[in-house]
Amino acid sequence: DFFESEVGFGTNESHLYFHLLSYNITPYPLCAFAPLRETLDKLTSMYEYTNKPTRRRFPKVPYSRRIGAFAIDFTTVSLFSALGFAPFWLLFILGWLLLRVVVVERNKGQSLGRWALDMKAIDSRFNRVPGLVSLAKREGIVGFAALLGAIGLSINFHNGMTMLLLISPLLADCGVAFTDEELNQALHDRIGETIVVQTRRGFSLDLRLKRLWGKFHAEAQRRGEGEEVD
Repeated sequence: DFFESEVGFGTNESHLYFHLLSYNITPYPLCAFAPLRETLDKLTSMYEYTNKPTRRRFPKVPYSRRIGAFAIDFTTVSLFSALGFAPFWLLFILGWLLLRVVVVERNKGQSLGRWALDMKAIDSRFNRVPGLVSLAKREGIVGFAALLGAIGLSINFHNGMTMLLLISPLLADCGVAFTDEELNQALHDRIGETIVVQTRRGFSLDLRLKRLWGKFHAEAQRRGEGEEVD
């Protein structure tokens, strides 16, 4: 109480003072430590690890990019599942968990599709790569919906009603993102407590295709103008 009332020292500072004395180290008078208290607190706060949630704004990912990244992952897993050395549903689940959980956790939040289109998934609370538990919850939901969607697409229009019923969970899950103007979180994002944000790390597939198309279109126009002159 004396330390707290007279020199503004709390329990930690008092323990430090007497700890120095126990090693025959003569500290400065307590009053000399008092002006340094604010500086020490600032230094401690700089290096102290915290698990408190933080909020930070990130650039929104266009819906077209998210759909494109999902389509790349969906197509990749579907092709792997079509190899036929095991039941389709089993290969799809294994492929989905490998590509969307294991790879994402190891590859800084990026699956193949997200890497191709410059985006990553992060923990919405701590702004870091999600852990395996969060990713498993997230991808367990969207992966099961994707499996039903793949089965529905394999039926095609031979049974339109069944196809629509099988695709509807995936549409409902992803459609929730259109109702979230702040974070664009789909249902699986909310349950897994993740968000998808833009990043500079990636292949920029869509931008490369746009540049390639621009060059092709410009070349076609030049050839057309040359033929008209002839």
